[in-house]
Amino acid sequence: MATIRLIPSTYSLSSTSYLSISNASNMYTNTDSTTYATVNHTRTSTTSYYIYIKGFNFNDIPADAIINSATVKVKAKVTRAGSYTPALYNNTTSLGKNLDGTIGTTATTRTVDITSNWETYKGYGSNFGIRLQLNRSSRNTASSMNIYGAEILVDYTIPTYHNVSV
Repeated sequence: MATIRLIPSTYSLSSTSYLSISNASNMYTNTDSTTYATVNHTRTSTTSYYIYIKGFNFNDIPADAIINSATVKVKAKVTRAGSYTPALYNNTTSLGKNLDGTIGTTATTRTVDITSNWETYKGYGSNFGIRLQLNRSSRNTASSMNIYGAEILVDYTIPTYHNVSV
């Protein structure tokens, strides 16, 4: 068996007018990270906006691999914002699957098992990702989100082939 951690390589924002991001490269790592990217909500409104973390390279796993388990993980926290549950998306289309809890004011890693959906999600390629939600707790209170990293933790086996001569 082998284990690999696929990490994101890109992101998109639901609004480039009202969300800004700094140190984006800090979130292109796994959830062990202690450094982070910061997303700021810049609109004087409680409206929610979204960041989609994606660009996982499924090609890092051999094509003939047998997937034993696959888990999506993200580590983040918010400041002066509501707590929301991360969710899985194909680009900006919901896949109807949430991670296991909300992102709050303490850095927390949230997870979801995707083993049974592996082939479907793999088919979305670089568009497969995690949506995180950010708002403001009140109109005039600035809010932000720190994203430490994300990953797809995959345990797989490479089949053993034997040549048989008769």
